[in-house]
Amino acid sequence: MHYVWCTLFFDPESARAVGYKVPPSSNPIAIYRRLRDDVTRGDHHSAKIEANKTGILKGTQVRLALGEIGQREITDISLIVEKAQTSDSTPLIFIIPFDGVRDRIHEVRVEQRAHPLSVEFVIESLPRERFDIIYGV
Repeated sequence: MHYVWCTLFFDPESARAVGYKVPPSSNPIAIYRRLRDDVTRGDHHSAKIEANKTGILKGTQVRLALGEIGQREITDISLIVEKAQTSDSTPLIFIIPFDGVRDRIHEVRVEQRAHPLSVEFVIESLPRERFDIIYGV
């Protein structure tokens, strides 16, 4: 299962055409490019990679509280995060067909969005079979 914060628009140019705002912190292509650049350049001080690691570790605590994982999984995940190299953070682009997540998607409240006119969603439990991955864009 995957936790995903997402938007309808991969490229903000398409969002602008219909009146939505997609600031850099919620812009999938900007996030992807930043992470790709940090990985390609071997940036061991990448704020984006560190934020992702923090998010993964925070997620383990949420999943533990929900009873979805145990202490063994937390230990394993923590060791993976600790030992992972910059090159292990290669970004992925998820393509998530709406029909497959209609029952799982929650719109982000305005006060939590990166911009009040952005359109952002959370999928708390996205099974692997409900999305495709594009590599190397």
